[in-house]
Amino acid sequence: MDRNIFFASVRASALYRTSLPQSAVDALDAMLDAGTALTNAELAYCMATAYHEVGENLLPIRESLNYSSASLLKNFSRARISAADANRLGRKPGEGPLSLQRQQAIANLIYGGEWGRKNLGNTLAGDGWRFRGGGLPQTTGRVNYRKVGTAVGVDLEAYPDRIMEQRIAIHALIEAMRAGIYTGRKLADYRLPAQFAAARAIINADVAKNGEKIAGHARLFLAALDASGRKKGDAAPQPKPVPVPQPAPVPAPAPPQQAGEAPPAAGSGSKGKWAAGAAAAVLVALAAAWEWVANLPCHYLNLFCGS
Repeated sequence: MDRNIFFASVRASALYRTSLPQSAVDALDAMLDAGTALTNAELAYCMATAYHEVGENLLPIRESLNYSSASLLKNFSRARISAADANRLGRKPGEGPLSLQRQQAIANLIYGGEWGRKNLGNTLAGDGWRFRGGGLPQTTGRVNYRKVGTAVGVDLEAYPDRIMEQRIAIHALIEAMRAGIYTGRKLADYRLPAQFAAARAIINADVAKNGEKIAGHARLFLAALDASGRKKGDAAPQPKPVPVPQPAPVPAPAPPQQAGEAPPAAGSGSKGKWAAGAAAAVLVALAAAWEWVANLPCHYLNLFCGS
């Protein structure tokens, strides 16, 4: 795939309107690397889910419990938080952000008790806050942190704050949606992209409220993936090897020259040595021939007889 085309398409879409934060580039790049086993529609839905859950920056977050009293009464049943506790702990009109202690108390009420034990596996005091929403799809509850941790090979039950690490958060998002960890529904249960809206049930039961909204995000991510030429199984691009310059060969040192010895002629070497030897042999042969001729009686060639 051409990632430049993918990012240009995402940047120009209604998702970002020309301004794409670097944190979103990094997160989407990591999702492309981690989601090679997914179809374009499946990967687009994972991207859309993260976009919906944590916003445009695509940064992992931990859930804020900075609820107003009115919001607590509206969004949670009286079995999870009483009216008295909602009014006591929730933010009052005109009041600033809640203190950490009040947010912790709210988390331990709405994610604890019998409801938290049955639905989230929160069995110990403080589990509601310790295992509040985290990461990209907002993993919530001790049992879900345990399952997601097993899927990505990290002990998130012992170290829940590690859900904030980008690599872990992205793998948790993809693997949990593939395996159906959160609600029992998984990506393979839906005909994507036709059932983008219904696929919200993979993460949350609020399909009527948010299903179509997230489907709209998914269609834009899908258009960018398709435009880039991306296919299921595409691996992350490998960096090109950098050539290592090789040092020039160092010639072997010449043997030391003996006193009175003439320096070697230019171009000497194995060929030069052979030529020098051949020339010396010719000279020796000529000298021997000359000596033989000179010793012949003069009447043979009328040479060397004097006047």
